[in-house]
Amino acid sequence: MAAKRSAKILHEFGPRKAVALLSEPKLDGHEFLRPWALTSLICWATLDQRPGKREPRTDEAGKAINRKGFRSRRAKQAGQLFAAYWLDRALVEAERIGQPLTMNNLPSDVELAFRHFLQTGGFLSLAEFNGGKIVRLIRKRALLRELSYVYHMIDFMCRKHEFRPDIPQRIDLARAYVIKNEHDHLGMYKESKIEKIWNQYRSSSPYIYAFFRHISLNARLNIPIREVAAGLLSMAQGQRIQRLLGYAAHAADRVAETPTRGVRVRDFLEVPRVRPQLRPFTWENAWLEGFDRKSPIA
Repeated sequence: MAAKRSAKILHEFGPRKAVALLSEPKLDGHEFLRPWALTSLICWATLDQRPGKREPRTDEAGKAINRKGFRSRRAKQAGQLFAAYWLDRALVEAERIGQPLTMNNLPSDVELAFRHFLQTGGFLSLAEFNGGKIVRLIRKRALLRELSYVYHMIDFMCRKHEFRPDIPQRIDLARAYVIKNEHDHLGMYKESKIEKIWNQYRSSSPYIYAFFRHISLNARLNIPIREVAAGLLSMAQGQRIQRLLGYAAHAADRVAETPTRGVRVRDFLEVPRVRPQLRPFTWENAWLEGFDRKSPIA
């Protein structure tokens, strides 16, 4: 991969670009890009879907200007944080083997990470922004609860497609199943709240389905930030990331079968589909037969 193309990719994050990077078999000395893309993608799919608190923009007459709907602030912060981890890891390893790095002998991947780190604010930016805040945000109980509803709705759609393809995919059916299943031990949200959660995260719902187990496990075990970064580095390599992207693509196909809009299905046009491991229906079959699609969800 040419250095100019790498710099262009790093300049502006986008989910489709991240999926393309993670799907490339070889990055020719720019392996930093793969875990950087995964880190940014996970934080975009979870943290950047939440409403922001920015001051409204106005024109010269004081009239409000609509901002673009796409948010990527947390994704960019997470990417910069991973660049710092990559640099630290390279410097420590070079010292360990007795070959300290200088600006004149940086490996191509370390040089790429360093350039990106400086272009996104450098050390002053890290001083102003506590990188650990990203980890704390993604481990907040309220966020994980919201993500769990999205995960279980998508999981139901995948299972219904596999075991009851005779019944059309519908968002209200998945929402009704989540309410019936009662997975939330802290107390189930009401239907209106679940609908709001779905509308908030639907754009990134296939990614949430693929990464939710990893995110929730890290939160439960309270894994230190250095180990989180090392885990992302490992996850971004080889067959594991291809399998996770395949899960996300499979989930996107299921959501595409519903009338809902705004889901990033086109991100996965070139991604081979992978069927996730799915639990067969048990009590759900009788419930599906008795579900009245014209009545309000109880």
